Amino acid sequence: MHRTLLFTLGGLLLSAGTASAQTCGPNEVFLKNDTLPDIPTGPLAVAVIRGLCEGEAMGAVFDVASVGTMVQLQNAAFGFFNVAGANGIQAIVNLKVHDGITWSGGIPTLGPEVFDWESATGSSIAATTHAINTLDVSGQNIVITSGKMVVTWWMDFNPNGTCAGGYTSDFGTDDGSAPCSAVPQRNLLFVQGTGWRDPSTFAIGPIQLCPQYYNGNWIMRACVKNVSTTTSYCTAKQNSFGCIPAMNWTGNPSATSGSGFNIRGANVRNQKPGLLLYSLQGRAATPFTGGFLCLTPPVKRAPGISSGGNNAPFQDCSGVYQFDFNAFAVGALGGTPLPQLTVPGTRVNAQYWGRDAGFSPPNNTTLTDGIEFDIGP
Repeated sequence: MHRTLLFTLGGLLLSAGTASAQTCGPNEVFLKNDTLPDIPTGPLAVAVIRGLCEGEAMGAVFDVASVGTMVQLQNAAFGFFNVAGANGIQAIVNLKVHDGITWSGGIPTLGPEVFDWESATGSSIAATTHAINTLDVSGQNIVITSGKMVVTWWMDFNPNGTCAGGYTSDFGTDDGSAPCSAVPQRNLLFVQGTGWRDPSTFAIGPIQLCPQYYNGNWIMRACVKNVSTTTSYCTAKQNSFGCIPAMNWTGNPSATSGSGFNIRGANVRNQKPGLLLYSLQGRAATPFTGGFLCLTPPVKRAPGISSGGNNAPFQDCSGVYQFDFNAFAVGALGGTPLPQLTVPGTRVNAQYWGRDAGFSPPNNTTLTDGIEFDIGP
């Protein structure tokens, strides 16, 4: 962002037929950062942010937690406009996507970068006026697991002006008039020499950016789909106290995170040894020690653990088997994890086995139901 504050707003009409409308495919969810209609019709006032320079960027934070625990970006769209409403004027931009964001006041810290278009494809993206430009990224496997998807568009080359004097074509927002209507902690601005900031609160010296030099919300859209596959299945074996063990989990399976996907087998007998069985061969429901083996052989074993729960002399169903599968996959918990557990897309089936002395051998076992999940990035 140039420091001389030649950061003017150009009002403009976005007429039906001059802007490309974004559509999503089956089982996809449409997300929108701006307040414009989903499909623009009729004259719509937008603002050209003429002071966003080469090497700077706009971004938007999309809350995708309600879509699923693993969300894949299918396409992303952004507004690029000319102050005179001219069509066909171009610039070169890049797309980067981050998984997650945290805030300290108006200063954001973006999560891990999970995608860079130029690095992934070796090509650039042409931004064209007078339009909402849409980019298909469905083949790039951009997966978000934090619940916050941060989409950023970088201005690489803009021949339509200068940073000192402003640009006649640039990224745009949905509002160009006071008072400040930018939604806090939803819009992002990367300023050279400063870094990422929230434009709704950012100030250059004593001057607040919004609404004098920036206003509204970046015109940015996206289509995403839920690719979460973690689910329970099969039938647990009732234990000798009459309790039904139950599988549950927190977090997401990941090939690289090294922790955070905790598989739990609850309602089991307290203070009993057990272990997590897993297989890469799919589901099953084979009779086994008075219950069902929910895995197709060959079956692999994780290191042994204890169910915990109440200490002796109590005997009850307060035990819970807990195991961080991400940590196991990268070798942090010992054992001999299969190499495929660190390959995104690997499908895993798992089930807890434990001891239950209330049954006579060979049925003196606890068996939970099964869990099925795909390893994420």
